[in-house]
Amino acid sequence: MNIFEDNDILHIITTEHANTAERAIRTVKNMMDKRMELQKKQGSEIHWSVIVPNILDVYNNKEIHSSIKMTPAEGRMKKNEV
Repeated sequence: MNIFEDNDILHIITTEHANTAERAIRTVKNMMDKRMELQKKQGSEIHWSVIVPNILDVYNNKEIHSSIKMTPAEGRMKKNEV
């Protein structure tokens, strides 16, 4: 059983530094840390996996990224292809 093929996962590797991916990971991690810290201050702790869907929705659909001046969802639209 090949988990990648079974789940249509494309495994991409690079010999260079993956700047874009690293920045996206850092941004999502920071968003998650802020939400978890707020939960802790409010006296209720939730598992990180509960807040990930909301974070990804905000990241992909609501935050305008400084490098592309649009959301990732807008960037994926056919009309915005280079």
